[in-house]
Amino acid sequence: MNLRLLDYRPELEFLEAPGGAGLAGGDELTLAARLLELHGGAQLDRFIDAMVRGGGAPAPLAESLKRAARQVLPLHGWPGSPLIESLRRRGKSDPIARAARIFGVELEGLSPEDKEFELAQRFVRFAREAIRLAADASRPAGAAAALAEAARSHAPGLLHCAAGRMGRWQRQGDRIVVYDC
Repeated sequence: MNLRLLDYRPELEFLEAPGGAGLAGGDELTLAARLLELHGGAQLDRFIDAMVRGGGAPAPLAESLKRAARQVLPLHGWPGSPLIESLRRRGKSDPIARAARIFGVELEGLSPEDKEFELAQRFVRFAREAIRLAADASRPAGAAAALAEAARSHAPGLLHCAAGRMGRWQRQGDRIVVYDC
């Protein structure tokens, strides 16, 4: 086997595609594979910035996606990641299981590499949906609403459960309308 092929490391040439399409238009599997190749927070930030910029979404969405990514993606063996350190301090050592719960996916029976790839693919799917929704939104709070909507369908564990919280409601015929929930 030619060892020169194994040494090939492109310098983030994937961040901008010809024609300005950026990462948002890339294939989901390719983006997930590239996500797994990142080596730390700075590269993750550039990756997400490029996705958001390429999708035409507002810049505040990038910061929200970065926070979401740090909850599920530092589990790929990145040294000193906040998620792994906090789980170790609390005696929990399986961040992959936690990420699987966030995405609502069952990973039992998969190899460790397949688990990581599946989670990366789920994150890319979630991020692309949030970017698409935010780019379509016309109001300033569109980024937050887009992120919440994408989380409902792709990463329900990111939404904090409001169980036990008080709210207002009103009966309208055979319906109950809930406010402030």
